Order: sequence, then C-alpha cells, then structure tokens
Amino acid sequence: MNDRERIGKMIADIRTEHGLTVRELADIAGVTSTNICKIENGKYSPGVDVLSRILSALGYMLTIEKRK
Repeated sequence: MNDRERIGKMIADIRTEHGLTVRELADIAGVTSTNICKIENGKYSPGVDVLSRILSALGYMLTIEKRK
C-alpha cells in the first residue's frame, strides 16, 4: 500500500467512524464528492489545502514531523 492509498483509507475510516457520507464530508470540507471518492480509493493525491480542509472537517489537523 502506498502513501496515497494509506491516506485515502485513513480518511474513509475516520469518515465512517463519524457517521458521515461522502457527500456530507464533501459539503463540510468544501470539495466535490468525486474528489473525496478518488482520494479514499487512492486514485487522487490532494494538495495540501484540500487535504487540510478534509482533515479539519473530520476534526483532525495536518502536521509535519521529522522522522526519527
């Protein structure tokens, strides 16, 4: 599984835990449901702005950490 697929799975899992549909998450995050589907299926790599909006809509934030 590559990074794009891992990020997509994480977003799908969190969305499901929150009881949101793809459409509901898309509306909250201000992105299209098509993009949410593509991201969740590992078919699209969102830019930082889009990823940040999606994560924020799910109650998360994007951070960068130095590898150990």
